[in-house]
Amino acid sequence: KQRNAESIFAAIANELATLEVDLLPATTFLEDSLAHCGLIAGPKLSLREQEDVELGWKVAKEIARLDIGQTVIVKNGTIVAVEGLEGTNEAIRRAGVLARDGTVMVKVAKPN
Repeated sequence: KQRNAESIFAAIANELATLEVDLLPATTFLEDSLAHCGLIAGPKLSLREQEDVELGWKVAKEIARLDIGQTVIVKNGTIVAVEGLEGTNEAIRRAGVLARDGTVMVKVAKPN
């Protein structure tokens, strides 16, 4: 039996459903706070950075689907770090030690 945040929240939601409590999506009251598609900060990305983002996006979506993590850090077409049990901050620190400047970080939401 998995004991991660998702399975624990699902168990709580299932218990509340037996009490006929309807839950709303977490985004219901946060629409104005959610990031939109595209660049939201910093300078325009170079072609290399855009390619790194595309690679990171593909890998991050897959590791999120597999419930491994949600963050991938890429530099010049090479995956430098993948978030696992240690969490996002540690993946970023590890990538900083390994690759220093010029990396891109991609973080995705878990699939529903």
